[in-house]
Parts: sequence; structure tokens; C-alpha cells
Amino acid sequence: MKYDVIIVGAGPAGSSAAYLLASAGMRVALLDQYAFPRDKLCGGLLSGRSQRVFTEIFGASWSPTIEYLSHGVAIYHRDRLLNALEDASPLHFTSRSVFDAHLLQLAEQQGATFLQANVSGLDRADNTLYLKDGQQFQADFIIGADGVLSTIANSLYPHSLDKRRLGLAMEIELPRETITQDVTMPEIYFGLVQWGYGWVFPKAETLTVGIGGVWQKNPSMLHAFQEFLKQRFGFQPDVRIKGHYLPFRVYRRRPGSGSVLLVGDAAGLVEPITGEGIAFAMQSGQFAASSILEAAKQGNPSAAFACYRPRYQHFVKMFDIAHLMGYFLFPRPMEMLFTKLLPKSQGALRRQIELLADDISYEEFLGMMLRWLLKSAQIPFLSGR
Repeated sequence: MKYDVIIVGAGPAGSSAAYLLASAGMRVALLDQYAFPRDKLCGGLLSGRSQRVFTEIFGASWSPTIEYLSHGVAIYHRDRLLNALEDASPLHFTSRSVFDAHLLQLAEQQGATFLQANVSGLDRADNTLYLKDGQQFQADFIIGADGVLSTIANSLYPHSLDKRRLGLAMEIELPRETITQDVTMPEIYFGLVQWGYGWVFPKAETLTVGIGGVWQKNPSMLHAFQEFLKQRFGFQPDVRIKGHYLPFRVYRRRPGSGSVLLVGDAAGLVEPITGEGIAFAMQSGQFAASSILEAAKQGNPSAAFACYRPRYQHFVKMFDIAHLMGYFLFPRPMEMLFTKLLPKSQGALRRQIELLADDISYEEFLGMMLRWLLKSAQIPFLSGR
């Protein structure tokens, strides 16, 4: 079974790449081990950046996928409200089962072929994919969009991923009918875990409630989650707890080789501060598609990674800054300083929403945060007083 491009993984990254490549006339196979719609652990927050990237790629409305819209956010430290914003840029909320199925449908409408298949390995010699049922697929280009435990990434870089350094997230869908409170804005909770946070995201009929952090720093994550649920709602909800690894602070600096490219979670593209991943997944799929089309035009599939790498630096530059900012937020002494300073100003919280909306750059955000910290902490020498 020969294709121009085979994409392993039909989430936002894979479907974005498939849509663009199929639109350009390439013969594209999109493989995923699950039938769609399928469950996916994710808060489902769609930022302003996500909306811009979605529109650039698909040129369509995403309204069929949106369950809830909020213009505010509330930040807590454990059970104490630190600050809230009620007139922010819009934050959209979706169910990943709905959102991902919608993107896959758009890719199929452009001519991409979806196949439910479980990939077991890749032979780089001739770009042959092996399935667990014995089938084989071959293509000029391969895109690995198959998540944090990517088979394609492991084929390129065996044993390079240390699970202890990954993030671990746990999440439930809590029916609104089981609680008395009317939650209308997203809630973010610090102080629950080390190097991580908890969240309560409003949806139409449910609340998506979760907790996530660096796994090796939080050996009792399940207990922490159960305590958070009792703290927030006053009882332990009788609903299934889902858990999954996340590529938290482990973004790859070399996302591919030759004609094989890595995108989305397979490249570790989850932003180290906010945990945002959907926008970067779609955009990496967009960059990979453009790079493949450029290499195909040259008649040289092995040039794909050389075309992709300069585009991918867009993520590395942002994530390097976000990685640095983590040291101003997550270590315990900085967390305590943060809880003292945030109630004094809404400015820092507003800048965070502007960052999610892609209205300010990471360099601008870092500069503003440093000035705010120095001024708020009243450090005369460093703040220029």
C-alpha cells in the first residue's frame, strides 16, 4: 500500500497536516489505532491562538465544536481565591472527542484516507510502516502525530524518552447536575502538586476537572487529585478517573530526520507554563505539510526535515522562554511569592490571557512579568528605583 504521505495519529496535528497535503493533491493516508469519535484526556480549552491557527488552516468556522464560551478566569492557591478576571478575551471550550472528529472529517473531505490501524514500527530504510496485524504501508514521507509515547519518535530515537520526566494528568467529567454551584469561568489551582496545577473547565453539561504535574515530583498524584475533588466540591464524585502521560517540559529539539517529521505531542509540543497544546499541534501539522510540499517540489523527500527545522524553531524559541518562566512560578519559594503578589494586581493575569490569545509575544510577556515581580516585591535596586 503506497502513498505519498502517511500520517500516524489523527488528532489535531495529524488532521491539520492531512487536510493541507490532501488539498494540495497528495495521496494521504491517516492512520490511528482508534475509531473516531474517541475519548481524549484534555481540558479542552481553545485559546485565541488556537482559533487563529484553525482559521489559517481550515478556513472554516469551528462553532460546531464549541460547547462553552467564557470571558473570565479565576486563579486559586489551594482553596483561596487569589484573583479573577471577568472581561478577558474569549476562551472557548470543547470536547476533544467532538473537536478531533470534526478535524478528521474536514481532512477526509479534502481526500485524505482514514484507516484504523495500530502501527508497531517503522523501517527507515524505505519508510515502511509495520502494523500489528501484519500489514505494511510505504510512503515517500512519514509524519509522526501519534502522541507523547510516539511509535514513530521511538523508531527515530530509541529509548530517548524517560517516562519519569513526563507530566502525568488525571481528569474527570463531572455532570453539572451533581453539583449545586453554577461554574461559569475556568478555574486554575496552584499549590496542589509540585510543578503543576489543577483545573475546573466549564462545558455545556459537565465540568472537566483535572490535575497535572511532573510525574517524578508527584508520586502520590491520585491522592492529591482525590483531595482536590473533596476540597472543591465537598465530596468524592463517583465518576471514572482517567489518567495519561503528557509531554510536559520535554519538547524535542530535533523533531524528525530526512523524510520523517514529528508533530504535536510526538514532538513534545505542550507549552511548559500554560499546558496549551492544541494550537501548537495544529500549527506543527501546518509547518510539516508546508515542508513536505517544499521537499516534494524539489523532488527530494529526504529534504523534508531540512525544510521543517527552520519553521519548527518558532516553537523552540517560545518554549525556551516558557521553560525559563517556569522557574519564576513553580519552585515552592516562588509559588509563595506568587500567592502574595497576584492578589495585588489583575495586570499579570490579563497579560496571561493576552499571551494565550497570541496578542503579545513570549518575549514581551517575560519582560512584563519580570518588571511586575520586581516592582511588586519592592526590590529598589533591581527595579531601577
